[in-house]
Amino acid sequence: MEIKDQKIAAKLEDLIEESEGYYEEEDYEGFVKVSLKAWDILPTPKEVYDESYHLAEGLAEGYLLTGNHKESIKWAEIMGNCDMERADDGAREFILGKMLFESGDLENAKEKFALAMIKSEGRAFVSAPKKYSDLLKNK
Repeated sequence: MEIKDQKIAAKLEDLIEESEGYYEEEDYEGFVKVSLKAWDILPTPKEVYDESYHLAEGLAEGYLLTGNHKESIKWAEIMGNCDMERADDGAREFILGKMLFESGDLENAKEKFALAMIKSEGRAFVSAPKKYSDLLKNK
């Protein structure tokens, strides 16, 4: 769903652009801080907007890069409930699997990766590190 209030949409766009600058500079704490500001200005219910999916995905990645596994998993789970009009291509499961894998929860990561493999027909793993698909091969 699109944000109807143009002031909010413009502010959100500015914050997303600002957060991308932090990401490019590898200032992941700055990226997370500004991304959280962007999330906060989304109207309620936040999860219905197109931007919510990308913000939650970015926050999961940002927290992973800062070493905060608990928050990275939390945001990957939030992402799983965002923009449900979006095609179900296994990306939600892949991202959550990645966060679980990196936190050391290999059993649950393997479950999510298996779903991602089925839903994406392998596409979710094409440009991903081999360690993720290797987990699926291990019994």
